[in-house]
Amino acid sequence: MFSQFFAAARNKNQWYWYILAVFIILIFAFIFSLPIFGIATMNGVKDTSKNLTAKDLGLSDALFLGVEMLPSIGLTLGVIASAWLLHKRPWKSLITAYPHIRWERFLFGNLLWFGLMIGGELILYSLNPDNYIFQFDATQFMALLIISILVVPLQAAGEELFFRGYLMQGIGWGTKNPLIALIITSIGFGLLHLANPEIEKYGQEFIVTYMIMGLFFGIIALIDDGLELAIGVHTINNIYNAVLVTFPGSALELPTVFRIKEYNAWLGFGIEVFLFVIFIWICTKKYGWTDWNKITRKIIE
Repeated sequence: MFSQFFAAARNKNQWYWYILAVFIILIFAFIFSLPIFGIATMNGVKDTSKNLTAKDLGLSDALFLGVEMLPSIGLTLGVIASAWLLHKRPWKSLITAYPHIRWERFLFGNLLWFGLMIGGELILYSLNPDNYIFQFDATQFMALLIISILVVPLQAAGEELFFRGYLMQGIGWGTKNPLIALIITSIGFGLLHLANPEIEKYGQEFIVTYMIMGLFFGIIALIDDGLELAIGVHTINNIYNAVLVTFPGSALELPTVFRIKEYNAWLGFGIEVFLFVIFIWICTKKYGWTDWNKITRKIIE
């Protein structure tokens, strides 16, 4: 069956264009990483391969968050540039199969996922309230919130555009098999986070969380023929972790409102999968999703 979402990738879809695109994207990410290296050098940091902190760079936590997001913003621009220069595609085609971006879905994804995360946090709190430290500081909170609102949507959009837009569309149209595209991009999304501090602290098993998250984003993109919901969820998820709740070893270990003393990675994983299922169920009811064969059905031109 013809798929408008995957058909966006039909122009110049040979594999070598994607290899070239990776180089372009890496160049953009590297250029946007230069400020981090420059600040680190000025502060006498010799090993920039480790996970740097705000203290290492001599920055406030809010400014550190902004600087830390720069490579992902480079990723966003690199993906858009690759689609435009190599495939002659408008950037909007990476996001949706519809004539216009459905901003109401982005906002709904924001609000629904925020509510579900609060619910999941209340479950964890009820199991062990002493595990939470309240550390609210109004100045830090406002600074982190403002920076998060400015940069996190671009960071989240970049990852979604690359994996669920550019790669999933390209692989799907090339193989004519959306399931293969979904699996490959979900694994790739997990591998992207191998260098995150959570992996070092909690073990390689934590990578499963990222792969399942990638699978979740991919499913809602396939069923909804667009990335608006996925970008909305991804954005609020990262803002939540940057501003409200953090835990030891988190990639966004900042002075949030609450800090978890000891994080149970597998319990957190279970809660997250439960929230994924609820999110999909609610969206199924709201948007009338019925054609679940989109995930497995062969794409016919």
